[in-house]
Amino acid sequence: MKKTIAAMSFMFFSFGHTSFAQDVQAPYEVGTWQGFRSAAISYTFDDLSSNQLTLAVPMFNEYNYQLTLFPIINWGPDWTGLQSAVNRGHEIGSHTISHADLSPLTDSLQTIELGNS
Repeated sequence: MKKTIAAMSFMFFSFGHTSFAQDVQAPYEVGTWQGFRSAAISYTFDDLSSNQLTLAVPMFNEYNYQLTLFPIINWGPDWTGLQSAVNRGHEIGSHTISHADLSPLTDSLQTIELGNS
């Protein structure tokens, strides 16, 4: 136990105060957000319910906003509708195959749920 605490203390003091920021020489600038905006908002839609492709995506298209959809693969997502959303600049995120509770699953089953979605 003492060795573990000592190792953790060493790591904190060795790496906890290290800065990984990089300087960029002019004429270049580092932009935190796209277009050098001061902030960003993420719009996410979970489970791909029935009105997300028919209502939300067109509304976001109208205002030129992007969103992220998280479909459940075993729930039969509308692949054509998802491809259309991607073609308009929206993002599709991984959200498991079956919407399983991952906590009781083995590591290999978790990998299948997440990796194949």
